Amino acid sequence: MALKPLGKNLETDALTAALEHCMLTDEEMALGPEQWPQLTGGLHV
Repeated sequence: MALKPLGKNLETDALTAALEHCMLTDEEMALGPEQWPQLTGGLHV
């Protein structure tokens, strides 16, 4: 998935990095929503 934030005076590189850090990996996605609450790293579903 590609993220491209748009807006005036945005620090797009920092915003993109922060959002990408929040995304699940392919392996985490494959676990399914039932298992996501068991993941570490502050994910709240």
